[in-house]
Amino acid sequence: MWVSILAVSAFVDRKPKELMQTVVKRGQFCELLAPMFGFVNKEAQSLLLIGMFSLLDAIIDLPMERVINQVSISTDIAETILGNKTPYSDVLNLAIAFETGEWGKRNFIIKKHKLLDKEIIDYHIQAIEWGDNFVD
Repeated sequence: MWVSILAVSAFVDRKPKELMQTVVKRGQFCELLAPMFGFVNKEAQSLLLIGMFSLLDAIIDLPMERVINQVSISTDIAETILGNKTPYSDVLNLAIAFETGEWGKRNFIIKKHKLLDKEIIDYHIQAIEWGDNFVD
């Protein structure tokens, strides 16, 4: 996890602090959500990467397709980041829906997977606090 964070942070020296906070928060939130979707261990770590790397295009100012072709990541991670349907898609989409206030999408994913709203909100708060403390 720390290697991933350091790799991403190496690119953000010239970027707003808020972007790095969003990168860290999204990655943390995706990882926290993992068990609710049935993902553990390596899959949870993959979700951390998916959350963080889903903003690589904004960090290094290149189209996401080009970024994905330049990094060595699994097909599932790459396809999720590119917006294609994978087992991880709903986790990333839920995290993004929380960030952007897309409540219809958020509610659809929660109902589809029969998730507990309070637990998701608690994880979101934890991710925000963690990201705020990590990037100061």
